[in-house]
Amino acid sequence: MQSRQNHLLAILPCGIGKTFMLLFQAKIYDYNKVTILLLPLSGLHADEQINIPSVTPNGSQTLPLLHYDLINQKQLARVVFDEAYKVLTDVNYRDVFHHVKILLQYLPCPFTFFCGCLPPTLEAAFWEFTGLEYLDIIRMPTAHPELAYAVYLLPKDQVFSELIRYVEERTTSYHIDDRAMVFCHSKANTQKVASALGVLAFFAESEKELRDANNTVFCKWVEGSQKIMVCTSILGCGVDLPCVRDVIHFDLPYTALDKHQQENCASRDGKPANAVTFVDSSRGALPD
Repeated sequence: MQSRQNHLLAILPCGIGKTFMLLFQAKIYDYNKVTILLLPLSGLHADEQINIPSVTPNGSQTLPLLHYDLINQKQLARVVFDEAYKVLTDVNYRDVFHHVKILLQYLPCPFTFFCGCLPPTLEAAFWEFTGLEYLDIIRMPTAHPELAYAVYLLPKDQVFSELIRYVEERTTSYHIDDRAMVFCHSKANTQKVASALGVLAFFAESEKELRDANNTVFCKWVEGSQKIMVCTSILGCGVDLPCVRDVIHFDLPYTALDKHQQENCASRDGKPANAVTFVDSSRGALPD
């Protein structure tokens, strides 16, 4: 990163300090330049707390903060894309990811791609998507031996009740700092699970009033007045709370990469934790 010469793809384990590396580089070595951080999900709580300017481009925009002056005056140090695997898993239904290709062609600066889960078999697909002629790749082991994995195949009419029972039983034995996360596919399921557990739900919203409500829910969860976070995949990346003891999925996530990334929210402190999925047994074989 410091040489500002090559594009970089870094597959690193959660909790290793990716955010620190980025901020340290920008603050200490590139203090007189601009570093752009692209976040694929809108849960920007930490960035709001430390007052990093942020914008949310929609599907018809390129990034509005990219001014010609930055390029002409050579003030752009780099562009960093966090959770970069999302360009492969989400591009078919999130058009804004197509702008990544435009930025790669348009901006004369190095790109750094961070992620915690990109198997070697997808490196070629990532390379093809970016269209880069060269890309330095750094890969570290991302396994989590402290996680206990389980999948419960249940009749359709029992999946919901068994999930609720599991969460209630687990959380009754939690210590004061322990937390749980329940991931759901849809807003409706998120609200259904949250209501059954007696907590507030968290899901993507465009209206400011509802975004403020999300921030309140997140703060309650962090400080402990609400020990269970019931959410959509919006919180699947970037949650760095060390004491998540259980990550529970209400049905399978959309991709195996999403499942792995969301389960990585557990056990950031290295202590034992559980990654549990409740699945309708009648759904049949999964597609290849």
